[in-house]
Amino acid sequence: MIGDDERCVALAGLLPMRLLAQRAGLTAGISAAMRRPDYHPDYDRGQVLVDLGLVQLAGGQAISDFQALAHLEKLIGPVPSTPTVWRSLDEADAVQVTRIHQATCRFRRLWWAILKSRPEGFPWLTVAGRELTGITVIDLDASVVQVASDQKENAKPTYKGGVGFVPNLATCDNVDDLLMIDPRPGNATSNDAADNIAVLTAAIAAIPGSYRRRVLVRLDGAGFSHKLLEHIATGGGVHGRSWEFSVGWSCTDREIDAIDATPKAVWGERDRPGRRPARRHLGRRHHRPAGPVRVDREDPRTSDHRPGRAAAPQVHRAGQ
Repeated sequence: MIGDDERCVALAGLLPMRLLAQRAGLTAGISAAMRRPDYHPDYDRGQVLVDLGLVQLAGGQAISDFQALAHLEKLIGPVPSTPTVWRSLDEADAVQVTRIHQATCRFRRLWWAILKSRPEGFPWLTVAGRELTGITVIDLDASVVQVASDQKENAKPTYKGGVGFVPNLATCDNVDDLLMIDPRPGNATSNDAADNIAVLTAAIAAIPGSYRRRVLVRLDGAGFSHKLLEHIATGGGVHGRSWEFSVGWSCTDREIDAIDATPKAVWGERDRPGRRPARRHLGRRHHRPAGPVRVDREDPRTSDHRPGRAAAPQVHRAGQ
């Protein structure tokens, strides 16, 4: 076929995902969540919202990009206008958003069960040659989103300059699944403990129950707070959970000196497949070292202190 052949279809890769959403009940679930008494729109709202998500996956950045689906019109039927997409979003109030979230969680239970039933099983992560079997890995991160106008709702000056938003994201790295977005204003901080605990709690509630018991929560130094780590160490306050956390940040010479001063007795070799273990590749055992060695995260060096090497994130077990 050639470029002007009528049999050529753009964005054909969206069709299998659209069909999956229909057959797995996601589209029907969102349609039911958006349904209102005595209101029968020409375009099914569940299908409109699913198609809007597919447009985002294809690289869409504005609601008007929805019209790119016109390339598939012969296969999927008439494509709603941009004002219709706007109305679909405007019709979603707090109650309907909650129902949409519930429909998504039902779909996730089915999807994860399908992954588990494969011969290779559920996709557990492998770190340094060791498979983290049975551990659900959730990443917390705040992301700055710049906008052109401060007239948009919740648009505030950000710490990076300009105006925009700082949404909090919670992602399951096992399946690359975005579990939760907290659409915070631009003046929100990355290390707000209450915000981070709230988005983690919502993310945990969004995954199937059997995957909530053993969890590894990863975050960077910008999101660090003692309250958040204490919340993780206690398994979110639920008995029987075994949660861990991993916090990474760029080390200065002060941290490197503290690590070097740690007694050898508290170090254990980390598995390094295919390589001979070296001192700098050793991992701390999960108990407090002897002596007064301590890194105070709340007392940074002065600005003229030269940066040092990046340290590998440390994993701490709950209760230790």
